[in-house]
Amino acid sequence: MHLITARLAALALASAALGPAIAAEGYVVWDDFNGATAINAGKWLSLERVKQRQNGALRIVQRDRAGQVNTTDMFNSTFGQDLKNPEAITQMRVSIMANAFAIDDCPANTNPEGPPDVQARAFGWFFNAGAGAPGSKIGDVGAGMRYIRRGNSTDGAGVMRVEGYVVRCNTSDCNYGTTLVGLVDLGTVSTGQWLTLKFDWEPGQDRFNFYRGSDAAQRISYSGLSDTSPPYSASKAIATRTRLESCQTGRNEGFIDASFDNISVNASAAP
Repeated sequence: MHLITARLAALALASAALGPAIAAEGYVVWDDFNGATAINAGKWLSLERVKQRQNGALRIVQRDRAGQVNTTDMFNSTFGQDLKNPEAITQMRVSIMANAFAIDDCPANTNPEGPPDVQARAFGWFFNAGAGAPGSKIGDVGAGMRYIRRGNSTDGAGVMRVEGYVVRCNTSDCNYGTTLVGLVDLGTVSTGQWLTLKFDWEPGQDRFNFYRGSDAAQRISYSGLSDTSPPYSASKAIATRTRLESCQTGRNEGFIDASFDNISVNASAAP
């Protein structure tokens, strides 16, 4: 009995030495998502990615924010859907509608790939114009058609540019560092307006042809580039894309919500 009493007394002294127990804090709501139309970037690190069939079309939504460490970096991100059997695709036709978009500009950013932009596009890689290297896209040449809104645009609210373009990779992953081979301006389009765009590759003529609706072709020549070698990545896709500038005054944002419908390719490439 004396031994048990002594042990209990020792435990009581040890507990007293530890001090009173600290009560658990109460809870506060971090985010209940009520009344919100977008994920709150002040509370969450990741932003929006949505891909869904809606109203007989494929809707793709992408929202990103850049860093604010310096005024030299660019942040590029693509979100979309790749087509099967891409090596056989030499023609693409797609109807696109921009539902909504937003893009911040950072005039202080000095990155040569600026200004920032948001895009909805159909795009593919067609050949390699260089020596090529396993695992590298350097020298790959791609073409596409896009809706694009640049951060320094003077176009009115709800207006995007329609463009055809050809680029060549200068880096192994091609997310950064491309050379613009050629660009054609096909006018503007407003949110809520469907347009049918198509483009095709004519290797025998060293060119790509771009069409807005029933308008005549606008062409970009790549004369002087060899097109006899396949690209490292022959992917063809419909996608959205954000290109955002780092800005020390805040985290700049890019947002694009677009719908894609009636995707078509040359008959010989049908899955």
